[in-house]
Amino acid sequence: MKVVVIGAGVIGLSSAWMLLQQGVEVELLDQAAEPAAGCSHANGGQLSYHYDIPINQPTLLRQIPMAILGRDPALAITHEIGADFLTWGLKLLACSRSARSKKSAFFMKQLGSRSRELMASLQHELGLSFEHRASGKLYLYFDQNSWYQACENSANQQLSTQQLSTQELQEIPGIHGWAANAIGALIQPADECGDAALFCRQLYGRLQQHQGFKARMESPVTDIQVESGRVLQLSTSTGPVQADQYLIAGGCGSVQLARKVGIRLPIYPMKGYSLTVPATDKCPDISITDTQRKMVYCRLGNRLRIAGFAEFSGWEYRIRPTAINKMLAAARQLLPEAGNYNQILEQWCGMRPVTPDSLPLIGQSKFANLWMNTGHGMLGWTHALSSAELITQLITSKDAQDTPFDIQRKMYIKRPVNTI
Repeated sequence: MKVVVIGAGVIGLSSAWMLLQQGVEVELLDQAAEPAAGCSHANGGQLSYHYDIPINQPTLLRQIPMAILGRDPALAITHEIGADFLTWGLKLLACSRSARSKKSAFFMKQLGSRSRELMASLQHELGLSFEHRASGKLYLYFDQNSWYQACENSANQQLSTQQLSTQELQEIPGIHGWAANAIGALIQPADECGDAALFCRQLYGRLQQHQGFKARMESPVTDIQVESGRVLQLSTSTGPVQADQYLIAGGCGSVQLARKVGIRLPIYPMKGYSLTVPATDKCPDISITDTQRKMVYCRLGNRLRIAGFAEFSGWEYRIRPTAINKMLAAARQLLPEAGNYNQILEQWCGMRPVTPDSLPLIGQSKFANLWMNTGHGMLGWTHALSSAELITQLITSKDAQDTPFDIQRKMYIKRPVNTI
């Protein structure tokens, strides 16, 4: 069997690797010259395997007016509301009921748990070098209500997080500035971190050593030819491509590709930003999440990666200077001595492919040999390996399987959802 994988980000490359392990021949396509040119390039670096807070929260409705007015510290809506955004947004609100939100959280946790196991196995086998380490993650809370709710959720869900006293927080190496004055803090010791772009480049190098692998970079797909319910071939800038099965794993780019064959994916781009600065000797080794501003801080070797914001600004990739300035100001306040904030090594924005129920689209399309692995939102890096394993199982299995990630699932009515 031959499978064409469209997309050389962390999802596409992980899928290609898993398929090769099952004896499948793989041809990888991407419009960029190098892997990890899109959303995988400079994300927050956190492998948040235990993160289970979907974007479709019951409290979302209260955030929208503040987001439109630019007064929400973590969420912004900066463009006129068009038909696509309105349709997607209404589905998001419909999925923000408590029961649906809890269901999303449950399956997010399943994906994360399995990805952690697969990452350990992959590293044991390949020993990739991408600043990967078991850093743990520190959650900081700066208001009493959020702290109380976090403690309650941790107790109710029997999470493996640890509550810290003020003294214990201040004893963590590198904690200083506003971070040391948090009202409360939780540690998730099992979470990890790493450079997603380095991971992609390392994995791409191993893929190229595999006899069953071929890559065509700088080969955007210009057309998808279908007949009798199947894909016949792809047209690309470097010529036609044929295979037995086709997998779209292109993040937000999957939306335009799917529309070529009349499929409207329930994905909308949520822009996120990151800054990379030199780390100092006072930079914490533990990965940090500022829960108030929804910003993350992650040491990657001798660099400090700062990432955050959830911005709905349509499909434009422009970096807003005001967002960068807010991130710098927040970093200088939270961890003033952790990085050289006067020397920005890179400023970046990426489009996260978000679905209304915060779960990815993994499965078969209305065409028998066209598959999707996309829509991972903020957790593509975290859920890449488990998603790749699942899509590989679906493609190579002779029997149809129901999963919570069915791309044709309805997201705005209640119905039973099977487990993985």
